[in-house]
Amino acid sequence: MKTLHIIWFVLLSISIFTSCEKEIDFDGETTESQLVLNSFITPDSTIAANISESQFFLNNDYLFKAVENAEVSIYCNGILKETMQHSLNGKYISATKPEVGDIVKLVVKVPEKEEISGETTIYPKANVLKLDSIVIWTGAKPIIETVNTVDNGLPKTETIVVGKYRFRTIRYILTFEDAANMKNYYRLVVSQTSSFEGKKKVNYDYTLDDIVSGNTKDLLPGIPAINESKNQFHVFTDELINGKTYPLSFTIRDTASIYLPEYQRPLPKKTVEIDLQSVCNNFYLFLKTRSDQQTASPLFSEPIQIFNNVNGGIGLVGSYTSNVVKVTL
Repeated sequence: MKTLHIIWFVLLSISIFTSCEKEIDFDGETTESQLVLNSFITPDSTIAANISESQFFLNNDYLFKAVENAEVSIYCNGILKETMQHSLNGKYISATKPEVGDIVKLVVKVPEKEEISGETTIYPKANVLKLDSIVIWTGAKPIIETVNTVDNGLPKTETIVVGKYRFRTIRYILTFEDAANMKNYYRLVVSQTSSFEGKKKVNYDYTLDDIVSGNTKDLLPGIPAINESKNQFHVFTDELINGKTYPLSFTIRDTASIYLPEYQRPLPKKTVEIDLQSVCNNFYLFLKTRSDQQTASPLFSEPIQIFNNVNGGIGLVGSYTSNVVKVTL
C-alpha cells in the first residue's frame, strides 16, 4: 500500500510540473522605442554618457541601436556648462569635471524623439579612519613540478616538491565615520591585483557579510532560504549606523606561494584596493533593484522593476565618490 501511494505521488508531481507547449502569435501593438541614457559620474573625472534606443521585448536582436546624432547638454547647478561630443557607438564625452556638492543634469535631444533628462548630486567621499586585518591560515598543499633528467643516458621525467601553497582568509575591518546630517548610501568595491612581468590579473572575489549588507545565510548547507537575500553589488545605507563610527568587516581569500631555498624564483606583487564609495540615492536604488532582480526566486518572488531616473526615457544618471585604501599582501 505504501508503494502505491509513492507511485501516485510521483505521477501527480509529473502532471503538475509538465505542460504542453503551444506557440501563440502576438497580436498586440508594438511599442515605439524609447531613448536610453546612462551616465555614471564621479568628481574629478570628465563626464561621459551612453545614448541608445530601447527594443521591443519580442525583438530577437541582442544589440541595442546606438544614437549618434543626439545633442547632449550638461548643466551644473542649473548653469549650462557645455554640449557633449559624440565619440563612438553612442558614447558622448566632455571636458567637464564636477565637484562634490554639484547637481549635474544631462539633457538629451534627438530629432523626432521626445527630450529626455536625468540628474544626480555629487556626494562627499566617505570619511575612512583606519583599516585593520586578521589573517587566518586555513591549509596548505605541496607545489609539485615536473622535471626532465637523464639517467644512464636515457631521458627521464620525474616530479619533485619545490615548495608549498599556503591558503589564508584575510578579514578586514574598515572603520569609517558616517555623517549624521544627511542620508548616506555606500558601496564597497574590493579588488585584488597580481602583477608579474608586466602583466596584471585582477579579481573581485570578496565577501561582505557585515550586518549592514543585508545578506542572509542558507537555512541548511546547500539549501537556500526561500527569502534569501544576496547583495551582489555590496551596497548599503546608514540606516543602522547613522552618525556613528562603524567598523565595516569583509573577507578575501589568498594563496601564498613559498618555495624551498634551492627553487626560489621571483613572485608576483599582490595588492588589495579597497574602495568605499559614497553613492547617490539613484545609483543605490539602481544597483539594489538590479541585484534583487537577478537573485530573486522565479517561483516565490514578484517581478522586480529596475530603478530608472530618466525623465521621458529609460536609464540612469547616477554618481559615486571614491575613497580608496591600498594594501600590499
